[in-house]
Amino acid sequence: MNKLNSKIILIIGMLIGLLACSEDLDLVSEGNSCPVVYCLLNPNDTVHYLRIAKSFQIFSNAMDSPPVSDSLIYDEDFYAYLVENDVNSGKEIFYFEPCDKTDRDSGFYHVENLGLLKVKCQIKTGTEYSVYIYSPELPKLIVGSTMVIPSFEILDPVYMPGREVTLLPDQGFDLRWIHNYKYAVYQPGVRIHYLEGDADFQVQKTVRLDLPEVFSYTEAATVVDYLNGANFYKGIIQQLSLPPPGKKRKLIGFDFEVCAGGEEMALLRQGERDENNPFSQIRSYTNFDGAQGIFSTRVFQTSHNNRFSDITENYLATSAETKQLGFLAHGEEF
Repeated sequence: MNKLNSKIILIIGMLIGLLACSEDLDLVSEGNSCPVVYCLLNPNDTVHYLRIAKSFQIFSNAMDSPPVSDSLIYDEDFYAYLVENDVNSGKEIFYFEPCDKTDRDSGFYHVENLGLLKVKCQIKTGTEYSVYIYSPELPKLIVGSTMVIPSFEILDPVYMPGREVTLLPDQGFDLRWIHNYKYAVYQPGVRIHYLEGDADFQVQKTVRLDLPEVFSYTEAATVVDYLNGANFYKGIIQQLSLPPPGKKRKLIGFDFEVCAGGEEMALLRQGERDENNPFSQIRSYTNFDGAQGIFSTRVFQTSHNNRFSDITENYLATSAETKQLGFLAHGEEF
């Protein structure tokens, strides 16, 4: 037997001996988890929420064996407070308190056992806020700061008596609003209202179409976004199924909604949309010291009761692409 064969036999023997000592072979260590914090201030609300959890590793079988929600929660209580840094009135402190299940069952957070705190206060636009989070289980104090973006004004569409909007596959509409914050991200959307029923009874329903995000980079400028007519009808077809037998639909009008996110939200979303980054889907931006996550602002504006033209109603009712949706033409009744 040559020396090479002798070494191979020796190595195999050592491996067998090591494996025989234990039936379990742990190839993946738990690793160090870090805090993940989310807090979005809304000047239109008087209650604001802060969510905190642990990060976790994702493995190839994550869909079959998702992490248990309790494993993402810190066991210790948190001490957290919000500081208003007003240049005129000085600093004011607001203390967070725990939430019960009813508070967090709002559509924004899961109702599972997540760490969620709330604070009651009126947020001032154009003012800097800082949040501080402490727990004995955390390695350090978590600190984050943000400037609350001012509100903005929707210029078009706005309700005016007698005004109507025409949308066709080859004719869109310019959406415009004024912003007064240098760096923000906007999520526009259209809520379309219609009646569904028969001559005896109708129910008002709504379908929402979300439009692509819009980023702004300059102060005191008008943001212009284009509502594409062809995409408008494609969205309606995707959102609506066929009406129940014997039922028809009547177009009423639409609301134009815009949700604005602060600078931190804009940086986060741009990082996720970076097509040149091969890891764009997992690229993270954080403005917390001691944690991952986002502390930022969101502001909402809505233009209500905008009307569609009879041309739009007739196209929706008669075109080959949309007539199966059962909409009535202009002037038709149930």
